[in-house]
Amino acid sequence: MKIVSIVYDKFKYFGIFLKELVLKSIDDDIPGLSAQLAFFLVLSFFPFLTLIFSLISLSPFLTEDMLFDVLKALPDESVSLVWDIITGVARSKGIIITSALVAIWSVSAAIGTVAKAINRFYHIKEKRNIFVVRLKGMFYVTVTVFLIIAGFSAVVFGSLIGQGIAWLFPWFTQWWNVIRFVLLLMCALSIFIVIFKKMPAKDFKVTYLWQGALFTSVGWGIGSYLFSFYVNHFSNYHVLYGGLAGVITLVFWLYMSAYIILIGAEINSIIYKRYIEREK
Repeated sequence: MKIVSIVYDKFKYFGIFLKELVLKSIDDDIPGLSAQLAFFLVLSFFPFLTLIFSLISLSPFLTEDMLFDVLKALPDESVSLVWDIITGVARSKGIIITSALVAIWSVSAAIGTVAKAINRFYHIKEKRNIFVVRLKGMFYVTVTVFLIIAGFSAVVFGSLIGQGIAWLFPWFTQWWNVIRFVLLLMCALSIFIVIFKKMPAKDFKVTYLWQGALFTSVGWGIGSYLFSFYVNHFSNYHVLYGGLAGVITLVFWLYMSAYIILIGAEINSIIYKRYIEREK
C-alpha cells in the first residue's frame, strides 16, 4: 500500500504541476512569444547553418553525406530546400565572415527574445542596457557555435573510432547509437543551460535550470521526429501551398522549436518559484 500511495502522490504532484504550467503559459502568452522568437529564428536560420556548415566542412574527415545527416531532423519538404541554399551559399568565397556577422547578429536577437521571455516568466524587471543584452547575446551565440561544432565533431570522430572498435568487437555496434545519442543530448543540454542561465537579468543556479533544459533537449528531438512524421505521411502542405510548401513547413517547425524552448524556460520558473516558497 505504501508503494501505491507514493505512486499516487507522484501522479498528483505531476497533475498539479502540469495544470500550473498550462495556466502560467497562457498567462505569460507563450504562443505570442513563440511567434516572435520564430520570426528571429527564420531570419537567423540560413546564416547560422551556413556558418556551421562552412566551418565544419573545412575538416577533411567530413563528407557531404555526413553534413546532410544533420538536416534529417527537418521534414522532407524542407530538407532539399535548406540543403540547396546552404551548400550553394557555403561554396561562395568569403562567405564564412559574412555568415558569421549575419548569424551572430540575428541569432543574438533570437536569444534576446528568449531572455525577454524568461524575465517575464520570473517577473524580473530588465534594467540592463539593450546594447549590453545584445552584446551578451552575441558572445553566447559564439559559444553556441563552438558547442555545436564540438558536439558534431565528437559524433563524427567518435563514429570513426567506433567503427574501428566495432571491427575488433562486433557487439559494440549496437551500443554506438546509444553513445552518439548521449553525446548529442549533452551538447544540446549544455547549450540550453547556458542560455537559460546567462541571458536573463538574473543569474540562476544550474540546480533550477537543468530540468527545463532537459525537457527542451529531449522535447525538441521528439517533437521534430513527430512533426516530420506527420508532415511526411499525413499532411498536404504541397497541395495547399504549392512551391512554398518547403518554406511553410520550415516556419511551422521553427515555431514548434520556439514553443518548446519557452516551455522549458517556463518549467524552470515554476520549479524556482516552488523552491522560493519552500524557503519562506
